[in-house]
Amino acid sequence: MKGYTTIEQIENYLLTDIDLGFYDQIEKWIESAEDYIEKETGRVFIADETASVKLYDGNGEGVLFIDDAVEITSVKINGEEVKFYPYPVNKTPITKIAITEKFTKGRQNIEVEARWGYSDEVPHAIRQVATILVAGIIEKSLNANGELKSISLGQYSATFESVIKDKERETFDMLKKYKRYSLTNI
Repeated sequence: MKGYTTIEQIENYLLTDIDLGFYDQIEKWIESAEDYIEKETGRVFIADETASVKLYDGNGEGVLFIDDAVEITSVKINGEEVKFYPYPVNKTPITKIAITEKFTKGRQNIEVEARWGYSDEVPHAIRQVATILVAGIIEKSLNANGELKSISLGQYSATFESVIKDKERETFDMLKKYKRYSLTNI
């Protein structure tokens, strides 16, 4: 689990206590909700604790779009460190870097070392969506009334769309404002 929500937050949302015997299953549902949120938005919402390197293709321009980062440690072009400017300024996530010259065109010749992710703490709206997704699965499993499209006994299965109640769809729409759109079609 990455930490988008907790069992305690789900219990508070549902206004009930969850039996300890179900904690393992709830944690699996939390992981599934986190994966779903990341897939839908194209973002990882809690940044890595340590920096790591990602490679990018040089584009021959002075600006390079990168994955979300909260801190950039270094930028190298063809193995040589260069001075860089992160954007947006004084705000996260950092989504592009600029240099005074140009990023040399090439394949995987730009090395960016950073702490990758959207922020150090999960945004409140994302925490709320993760909580609602898992709470919805729990409610549907407790009150199954034929609304589920499918269910399996070995491993509980339901689409997230089927577990979100109509009154909660507004909350689910919060994901849309966090969606990252790619500028390239690679």
